[in-house]
Amino acid sequence: MRGAVAVALLAGLALAGCGEAYHLRPPLPDESATLRAASAALLVHVGYIRPQSACKIALVVNDVDGRDLEAHPSSSPQVCLVLFATRGVLDVTQPELQALVAHGVAHLQLGHATTAGRRATTGIGHVGAMSAEQRRLYTEEEETEADRYAARLLNTMPRGGDCPALGAVLERIAGEGARWSEWVGQHPSAAGRAATARGFCETAR
Repeated sequence: MRGAVAVALLAGLALAGCGEAYHLRPPLPDESATLRAASAALLVHVGYIRPQSACKIALVVNDVDGRDLEAHPSSSPQVCLVLFATRGVLDVTQPELQALVAHGVAHLQLGHATTAGRRATTGIGHVGAMSAEQRRLYTEEEETEADRYAARLLNTMPRGGDCPALGAVLERIAGEGARWSEWVGQHPSAAGRAATARGFCETAR
């Protein structure tokens, strides 16, 4: 998640006017450290970060108060994964950030991002792309699958992830309402979702 990688990514982004305004920038050092601390062990566990690999994880920050965190695939051989985070989401707890990363990665691992379905234009393009991305709008069923998969990832991390944080951040999302509008727009929530996620933490191993 080095600044140079994020700067290279920003050079290839085209802004699209939908939802909350995009104010994209490279991460500040403390922001990069915050997300690295929350995500590194998980991304090693999944296989995005490998020993001796030159492939990097890129971080792009949207400088707004709203809360959103997404994992995007990359078309560049130098970048394995793009993590897009708003400034506002970096204020949640480290376990909650890790749970959000786990949920985003779960969608990629399950193939949800590339399946047919509703899409909306965003300003988050792939590395080197000069056009905006068509972001996948997930279904409630896909959200449930991703929560279950994320719970399994968190439960099976070698040093142990904080799986209950998945339920905690989903509860926070429901409680904070409009501040999470961008995330909820892509990740619709069924009633009782936080409780269901806590149940996955008890059974997903």
